[in-house]
Amino acid sequence: VLGLGIVGGLVIVEIEGARREGNPYDIIWQAREIMHGRMDDEFGSARGFVWRHAFNTAFENPILGHGPGTFHLALSDEVQNEAVQRFNVFFDSAHNTYLHIAVNLGLPALAAYLVFIGSLFLPTFKRAFNRPILLAFAAAAAGYLVQSFFQIDMLIDRPLLWVAFGIMGGEIWRDKIGAPTYADKG
Repeated sequence: VLGLGIVGGLVIVEIEGARREGNPYDIIWQAREIMHGRMDDEFGSARGFVWRHAFNTAFENPILGHGPGTFHLALSDEVQNEAVQRFNVFFDSAHNTYLHIAVNLGLPALAAYLVFIGSLFLPTFKRAFNRPILLAFAAAAAGYLVQSFFQIDMLIDRPLLWVAFGIMGGEIWRDKIGAPTYADKG
């Protein structure tokens, strides 16, 4: 069902995006262009611009990164000046959690974060039908991880991701030790 939903969504973006072609501010058209490998700097409120520069900046200091909270310093003055002139914005974030981690903390930190996420999701999917609570919290965490790609991030919602991760980890542990499910307790 999930696969059909994803394929259906991509088909809808393709068809509707083609119908809306030529409107540079239409997000459906922008999504279609990205699917075809044509991402412009202006797409997604200038996310194309900052993502391109953040990707390049991540490889300037790939092992340790530029330091926590230093994204605005990691981008060169020329890049920041161009962003202000073209888009009237100063970037203090990559607007992508994964690029932000790579720039600030380095590629090994990004790899560790992705391995951690994978170490929760793989066992979760194996056990999800025996422990339905896992499916619910995995869906919540997956939704958050998808939006983290676009980083519509607020400090108040980040703890909710870690709560979902904690419940997933706890339920995986309960299954490993053979603890009964809540349904078993009747």
